[in-house]
Amino acid sequence: MLIDTFYHRGEMERHYFYIPDLKPREKKVTLLGEEFHHLDKVLRLKEKDIIFLLNGKGWIFKGRILARGKTSADIRILSVKEYPQPELKITLIQPLLPRDKMDFLLRSCAEIGVSRIYPVTTANCIVKFRNKHASPTKFLRWQKILIQGIKQSGNPWLPELNQVMDFKSVVEIFKEKEVPRFILTEDGFEISSRFFMQIEDELILFIGPEGGFTVREMELAKDVGFVPLSLGSLRWRSEISALMAIIIFKYFRLYLQ
Repeated sequence: MLIDTFYHRGEMERHYFYIPDLKPREKKVTLLGEEFHHLDKVLRLKEKDIIFLLNGKGWIFKGRILARGKTSADIRILSVKEYPQPELKITLIQPLLPRDKMDFLLRSCAEIGVSRIYPVTTANCIVKFRNKHASPTKFLRWQKILIQGIKQSGNPWLPELNQVMDFKSVVEIFKEKEVPRFILTEDGFEISSRFFMQIEDELILFIGPEGGFTVREMELAKDVGFVPLSLGSLRWRSEISALMAIIIFKYFRLYLQ
């Protein structure tokens, strides 16, 4: 939650809208398309109401509705605030999940501030794509879900979403990077403070698929520096494991260092 002088106590509820091309120096902007529909038909906001605009690049714009038409609304920018990137930048490597679970995870990642997401196929993934890539329609829908997430939470930073990759390709990307990296598996090291001490401002989390990793996949991951970690004796669903791990590391970064 963002709490500072940019917001005022008298503002009962904060409504966020997404305009990716909005720049800090602009004084006026027009809401169109889906964003206008949300303002007009869903929220039923009126002239003089206060709203907040996100560009997904670290800026939040406070605005007032000047005028509404049938297909658009004019917004006057009242003030602008820039927010730095999260103190801990998390890259999530997530095996594909069934639609509802994947949607839930993507939206949650956007809400809690994950920086980058790599959807990946593994040997035991329940979901498979014929051409090993998400269709343009599916990828666009995932992007929209991330946007919904930042609008829900007021997160100034839209996570970077990469195309679907296979296991070997994605671990090779991080082969030369000097960044702490962990792979979640039931028989990994139990998570403890000694792992937190390795982290400065960035880490990579590779979450296990619902069917688990194969022996070969674990060997490949270890060969490029991934450290096996366990969240304990309970068996979590893949999407819950991802959120648990993200929150644990974020909590440490915010409150324990």
